[in-house]
Amino acid sequence: MINKLEKYLYDCIHFTTDNINNYLKENYNNFNILIIDNNSIENDKDLFNSIANVMKFPDYFGKNWDALDECLRDLDWLELKEGLILVILNSKKIWQRCPMTAGKLIESWLTVVDYWSKEKVPFHLFFSEMEIDKL
Repeated sequence: MINKLEKYLYDCIHFTTDNINNYLKENYNNFNILIIDNNSIENDKDLFNSIANVMKFPDYFGKNWDALDECLRDLDWLELKEGLILVILNSKKIWQRCPMTAGKLIESWLTVVDYWSKEKVPFHLFFSEMEIDKL
């Protein structure tokens, strides 16, 4: 299914139709695993709010792409474990509703992965077609 998430390289963006929740919890309990339900994301602002909520961003988060990059590089408030996995559920909807937002998220994520790779901290982003009520 998924191999070697300990890597901190550019194979950090994943697309899946499988229910990966239990797999990740059983095999990567040493990582922060954060899950976003994509039912309400229709634009950049909705995505920023969802990420800020699940990652507990500080109040000064500016809700724009530069601020997202900055907060994803900081994460002092998160008690970061050995790595981080962000799972976006119902991912098909983000690609249907706001594909530019999803694309910008990938671009931003790759920038942050480059930063954290220097610290040897793996960062992974999963786009999962699973729905929250089927986990």
